[in-house]
Amino acid sequence: MAGKFDAIFYELCRPPAQVLVSMLFHLRAYNQEQLPESGGALLLSNHQSYMDPLLIGVAVRRRLTFMAREPLFRNPLFSALIRALGAFPVRQGAPDKSSIRQAILLLKSGRFVVLFPEGTRSWDGSVQPIRGGFQLLVRRANVPVIPVALAGAFEAWPRTRRLPRPGHVRVRFGRAIPPQELGHLSDDDAALRVRTEIVSLLDSLQRLP
Repeated sequence: MAGKFDAIFYELCRPPAQVLVSMLFHLRAYNQEQLPESGGALLLSNHQSYMDPLLIGVAVRRRLTFMAREPLFRNPLFSALIRALGAFPVRQGAPDKSSIRQAILLLKSGRFVVLFPEGTRSWDGSVQPIRGGFQLLVRRANVPVIPVALAGAFEAWPRTRRLPRPGHVRVRFGRAIPPQELGHLSDDDAALRVRTEIVSLLDSLQRLP
């Protein structure tokens, strides 16, 4: 029953979120047609601001699930809100078997799962080194990885500001990388491959007028 309520709540929140993001940040999305219409996939994005999950959620037509840092769930009211919108907690600095199992189950069931593999928001807007732990999800769930790049979110809400300001934000989705292209790589090599894809997408966004 809770899952059905969460799905309804997610769809009810989508229209006002689209209006808000359009008015404040003039969000434009590119290459949405490359996203699979069905089946599970792991979306790996750069992390520029607190609002990154909202921006990606608005840009993707399918319902998303987010792997988020455990501290975000310590406030009961905020925790209830983001859980209803598809987020679940991941402990950092230690293996989190329950979260890994949950992510694998969601991916195998055909869901899109979003992860920010830099681990934290960028200090300068550039793509920081990313962690290769996502390889475990790719191997166990046998799903493609979709690189995602956000541009402009850092300027709108850098981590040094308490509140966002209006701006222009762009998001671009890359080609889905089949699990066969990543599964044989080491965690470090897979992380480098995905980071290279995200940097290339970000560069293409930054060259836009």
